[in-house]
Amino acid sequence: MGLIQTATQVNVAASGTTAPSIVLTSAVAGNTILAFASFWHTGITWTYTNTTDGGNTFTSLAATATNPGTDQTRGVVSVAFNITGGSRTVAFNLSGVTDLYYVLGCLEWSALASVDVSAATSNIDMTSLDSSAGPITTTDAGDVLIGVATQDSGSAGLALASPTSWTNSYRQNDSATYVGMDAGYWVPGSIKTTYTAQWTHNNTAGEWCGGVVMALKPAAGGAAAARVPQSRPFPYKPGSPRGLR
Repeated sequence: MGLIQTATQVNVAASGTTAPSIVLTSAVAGNTILAFASFWHTGITWTYTNTTDGGNTFTSLAATATNPGTDQTRGVVSVAFNITGGSRTVAFNLSGVTDLYYVLGCLEWSALASVDVSAATSNIDMTSLDSSAGPITTTDAGDVLIGVATQDSGSAGLALASPTSWTNSYRQNDSATYVGMDAGYWVPGSIKTTYTAQWTHNNTAGEWCGGVVMALKPAAGGAAAARVPQSRPFPYKPGSPRGLR
């Protein structure tokens, strides 16, 4: 069980697409696609429908951050197991959008079997609280955890930080470009307990945030993996109250 490859798509300004997508190349049949996204759009009536890639079936969970009466951000985690291999164009399907801003990412993992447990938390007041999701209680000691935090904020420097021990896969810190996101994963290894994922931030503009966390069971016979090394460094603010609670 382990990480095979990653792909990211930077934010796109004022896009009119209703199906923003990201390509994962040379995926291996039987593996798992873990896809994450954060979207910002004016208004609060637009919706996220599902995630597709033209063949595989995705299980998805979304969190919403709504600035009442004006705009809205959504964070999504989608998972497809036992995939068809080859080049996969993963699309997040939306409705009611005209000037969408977004960031997307994909991870390909081997030897994962199913969603163990998941949770989403929406509309957390950023003035005094960090983004979080949970608690979830895992039932398998070999679970892989994946999560995403999303923010609807006017702050130009969110200074997002992942939960303790997580590996960051993509971070968009400049919410002044209308979207903020932190996405990543953690392989605790031989632990079965209750988690709350918490992403810290340094936001003076207030407004709203949300988070999604999923625990994924390993395939039969797959041992709990050692923690996968970070794919890239990311800034950490000493003394900030980061961590899983």
